Amino acid sequence: MIRTTSWGRSDGPTAGSNGSALRANPGVGGRTTGENPSSKDATDDRTRTDAGDGDARGDGAVLVVDDEQGFADAVALWLDDYEVVVAYDGDDALDAYTPDIDVVLLDRRMPTVPGDDVLRELRDRNADVRVAMLTASEIGVESADLPFDEYLQKPIDRDEVRDAVEALKRQHAYPEPVREYVSVLVRLSELESTHSRQRLVETDAYADLEARLDDVRPAAERAVEHLSDDEVEFLRAYVGDLERDSRIL
Repeated sequence: MIRTTSWGRSDGPTAGSNGSALRANPGVGGRTTGENPSSKDATDDRTRTDAGDGDARGDGAVLVVDDEQGFADAVALWLDDYEVVVAYDGDDALDAYTPDIDVVLLDRRMPTVPGDDVLRELRDRNADVRVAMLTASEIGVESADLPFDEYLQKPIDRDEVRDAVEALKRQHAYPEPVREYVSVLVRLSELESTHSRQRLVETDAYADLEARLDDVRPAAERAVEHLSDDEVEFLRAYVGDLERDSRIL
């Protein structure tokens, strides 16, 4: 079941409330649900083309997916200035996803449909969305091929969630080569901060990631030249926190 509501109203949800998915926080960054999808596509194309003209960020909704309803509702409250859609399991997350969503915060460990499967299904649909995995566990070498954009380990606080959403929304507005390069860089960094180099080099998926990074680097370097100075500085600070040198800035 999917229902629409807003935090702060008398009919809003509370932690542990029933309802598989809901729309919350129709905030300053969100769009109305009745918007013509074709107009969004045109807007996204302009945003990415003109990313060098200012502080461009994705202005779609955030989808929060976690089977711990109290945690999912708390995350939605932390994002009170965004439009937020909340789903409490993987099936409902896939039902709730629309092109109006540009960031997904996705729990990995869920019954019925795990977060890893939700992520792969979104990629199979060619969903134009940035995805942060939320998990209490470190990433395993066997998960090197997971196509996430950020990896957040629980427990996680409000500032970490907001910083991640801000970064992912900025990335959503970047040209595709930059988005892919940063995504691969994040995955490599997460693996390298968790596992030994010796362990990683034995893994085909890790070798594939390194090869992909080399493949996309030339296009990413060209695309970075068209970003504004503010966006380059933001990107430099973001990748500067990673384990691996970005080599494009």
